[in-house]
Amino acid sequence: MPVALAVTLLLSLVGMEALVSSSKDLLTARSQRVGKGAFYASEGGIVYGVKELNSLLATTLVPTSAQVAAITAPSISGFNFDTFSVAASGVSAVKTITTGPYAGLNSVSTPYTITSQTSGIGADSGTVRLTQSVEDQLIPLFQFGVFYDGDLEIFPGPPMTFNGRIHSNKDIYLGGASTVDSRISSAGNIYRCRKDTSSSTCFSAKIKDTAGTYTHTLSYDHNTTNWATKAYQDWSGLVQDSAHGVQKVNLPIGTSSPIDLIKRGDTIDPADSSESDTLKSGRMYWQSDLRILDGVAYAKNGVTVTLQAGTVSTVTIYDYRENKTITLRQIDISNLVSSGKAPANGILYMSETQGVTNNKAIRLINGSSLPTGGLTVASDNPVYVKGSYNTVNKKGAAIMGDAVTFLSNNWNDANAVNASSPFSNRVASDTTVNAAVMTGNTTTTVGGYNGGLENLPRFLESWSGKTFTYKGSLIDLWQSQQGTGAWQYGSPKYTAPNRAWSYDTDFNDPANLPPGTPRVRTLARTQWARM
Repeated sequence: MPVALAVTLLLSLVGMEALVSSSKDLLTARSQRVGKGAFYASEGGIVYGVKELNSLLATTLVPTSAQVAAITAPSISGFNFDTFSVAASGVSAVKTITTGPYAGLNSVSTPYTITSQTSGIGADSGTVRLTQSVEDQLIPLFQFGVFYDGDLEIFPGPPMTFNGRIHSNKDIYLGGASTVDSRISSAGNIYRCRKDTSSSTCFSAKIKDTAGTYTHTLSYDHNTTNWATKAYQDWSGLVQDSAHGVQKVNLPIGTSSPIDLIKRGDTIDPADSSESDTLKSGRMYWQSDLRILDGVAYAKNGVTVTLQAGTVSTVTIYDYRENKTITLRQIDISNLVSSGKAPANGILYMSETQGVTNNKAIRLINGSSLPTGGLTVASDNPVYVKGSYNTVNKKGAAIMGDAVTFLSNNWNDANAVNASSPFSNRVASDTTVNAAVMTGNTTTTVGGYNGGLENLPRFLESWSGKTFTYKGSLIDLWQSQQGTGAWQYGSPKYTAPNRAWSYDTDFNDPANLPPGTPRVRTLARTQWARM
């Protein structure tokens, strides 16, 4: 009997210990479940805060503290937000981005902090507090060597090297004669095959690595298994797309269409305008100190300005890509500068009211020497530039238009009268342009190439054996609405120049950027903490 009692007691003790241990395990499991639930709810608040801040920044250039504070907590079933806030956590400052696909670019950066603390309702009362630091980065658009809002295609015939940073908000198609000497990033996918033909038409472009050598070619792309890891190993982050987390960067102008940057405003006097402050802050029309509208010059406040005789004139030429006669309202830059009528802030806006045939455009002539402080010319029409531009004491310069066409120093209007004018009479000569170009293009379709980056600046002459030297920044933000003629090669359209093209590294210094340089915006996560 004593032995039986001892065994029973021992078993009872073991059973009680097991019960206590089981209870502890259940409590631990429940605590972990409650903690995880609160954690995920709090993290959901952080994600929501980032999304809402991003939406606000997309439509508001400089949001007020009240607008930011108006971002309230989301609703998550089973949890309460004890604390939720979005607020600026410092002042805006010019700084160099140090991480991510835009590392090395200068930006006007503003720090924000998002705080999210949640507690479970009822028995599930776990509490978790998280903070996320983010940085609103406004990046000057012309610090990109190439920037496309849509698909970017680069398939030059002769070899073409570009030394500037390349980015597309969509896909990039990179051809074999291309050589890339800097970072290349895509918010879509990077491909080595043509967009306009069978996917079997593929190439192997050369891309420099961090050592400055072409050790690896783009012999694989986004369709390759393990693309993200392999690309990072080969180029140490210099080649990135959506697989690496690259996201689209936007223009904070309050509309969904970047072409609104060059659109004409709704009135002449800004006091009478019904457009939003955000749109006014981005639209070149409202930024300009001098506007020439249908041949009449106005100051920013809408008062007419008398220009020196010969500054503005009208001529006609035949455009062989558009297959139509174009009436050009041309501005003599040299005359504008020498007469003291150049815009004080360096921004000139020109526009011609189009008829149903879209046969009006703007032309810049005698632009080798620009005003002190530089010059940005913007128009909602196609813009033509005749002769070398910004070559004397180079300044910060930009040309923005629905389409941009360069005519050489040898161009003669008398040799482009109509469709029958001989192509042999339109022989180009070496020409140099130093200016950022913001423009549009046409859409590539199967069997219909749009000309790619190599033809974003348009040509109308026989350039064979001649050199077009270009230094600046090539920006394609929209589909052309007026210059809609499809790209075609050869007589009587044009033949290609030798392309001595490069990014203007002077733009790396914000002081050298063209007047009114637009900025693109991205919201970067920096630090995260659980408190």
